[in-house]
Amino acid sequence: MEYKIAVDTMGGDHAPAEIVKGAIKAMEDNDLLEVILVGDENLIKQILEEEKCDKDIEVVHTDEWIGMD
Repeated sequence: MEYKIAVDTMGGDHAPAEIVKGAIKAMEDNDLLEVILVGDENLIKQILEEEKCDKDIEVVHTDEWIGMD
């Protein structure tokens, strides 16, 4: 059985880098996990490349998000 989760990459401290790195780590730790990253596609893909991610991670682009204020 696979588990699929969608993750908002634009919220939280040090976003989106730390969120993307966490998603990569979660997939490395669990072969049954499928991750969908939601946020700025260009930023997410840049981080995935920098991290040399070889996992098949779906990215859903959005250019709108709700800020903390």
